[in-house]
Amino acid sequence: MSVIRRIFGSTSPAVMLVAAGLWMQASGQTMAAGEAAGAPAVKTPVSQSATTGFAIDGFDPVSYFTEGLARQGQNRLEARWNDAAWRFANPGNRDAFLDDPDIYAPRFGGFGLVALARGQLVDGDPEVFVLHEGRLYLFHSPQNRMVFLRAPGDFVAAAEENWRRINHLPKPVAVETRKAPSDQPGVSIFE
Repeated sequence: MSVIRRIFGSTSPAVMLVAAGLWMQASGQTMAAGEAAGAPAVKTPVSQSATTGFAIDGFDPVSYFTEGLARQGQNRLEARWNDAAWRFANPGNRDAFLDDPDIYAPRFGGFGLVALARGQLVDGDPEVFVLHEGRLYLFHSPQNRMVFLRAPGDFVAAAEENWRRINHLPKPVAVETRKAPSDQPGVSIFE
């Protein structure tokens, strides 16, 4: 901060932003092309390590899908999305994430699904996970994972409702289902 004060004569937020931009430009660092395009429509909280500050403790979110396991990301392969820093095991995973972060980011920001379904916001353990219906879910403990596996649909529905409530998100629009008139002959495809 003292360097910025010496150079710019101030440490106001506006000056800090300009200084950061100039530093990134001078050091050759730029935002990845997919970062701005991949910004979520509504920002929601992301579980970040209290010690490292990385989302899901620095594990690579794409490796769950490509390798079926939790793999630690590398310190030189990082990106920002949804106000969180993410790490990746290889450049291909980082690029895939930046192209479609909503697919690869853990559902509910990496918070434990069972705890959320029960109304608690608890960090998920990146090594205790399930891929269910194309989504990555983290759990606070192996016991919570086992409980989830007994009734996944019920827990996901309850967690979705609590996530909407916590983040003040609108309820999804209900789709009206139609029934065939009962006075017409034939087989009903709606039942």
